Amino acid sequence: MKTLIDEHPAVVEIEERRAKIDAAEAAYREWMAHEVEAHRQEVEAYEAAKEAAVQSGRRFEGQRPADSPTEDCDARLDRFRTERAMLDMERFRTVAALREELVQVARARYDDAISTVREHVEALSRILTEVRSLQVAVHTMATAQNELDAKDPRKGRRELEPIRSVDVAGLVDAAVSGRDLLAVQPERKLGQTGSWGGSTATAWEPPLPPEPQRVGGLTR
Repeated sequence: MKTLIDEHPAVVEIEERRAKIDAAEAAYREWMAHEVEAHRQEVEAYEAAKEAAVQSGRRFEGQRPADSPTEDCDARLDRFRTERAMLDMERFRTVAALREELVQVARARYDDAISTVREHVEALSRILTEVRSLQVAVHTMATAQNELDAKDPRKGRRELEPIRSVDVAGLVDAAVSGRDLLAVQPERKLGQTGSWGGSTATAWEPPLPPEPQRVGGLTR
């Protein structure tokens, strides 16, 4: 978030204005230091000429240099500080507004994502309910067929695998993370073997009929 705010045009424009104020203050301080040094040298030259005149007994008619304009310099520096403080306040208000805007956008995206996930979970729940119904129907039909086959001596009794429970948590996690739903394996009942909906026992087959015999030109 900090990078997005720092790179926002409004914040960049404030920083550019602050940089200009800093550069102007630095140039003014450099000029002021030069003026103060020049004034100091003028005062020293005046004092030296005045002392030489006194030592020689001559009348000194030189004029003392004017005082250094420190008051004007201080007022100018105060203006720089005032402008910088105003920019700092403007930057604070701008950053606060941008942060609130980014929070609102993030919250809206989060709500959209949660709504989408909720819709996917609800759709997955409906699919799982249908799958469960189909499992029950297949198991019921297989049980009925097994009962019919048990009455036929030519067929053996097939072992039915019980309906497996669906790993709902695994499917929801796969849907949220974008993984393949088909990779989520159903939970197997303890103590059960065999494949999904298949048979684990071999059906009984009747013995082959005897070879036909030829009697008196007839085949029986």
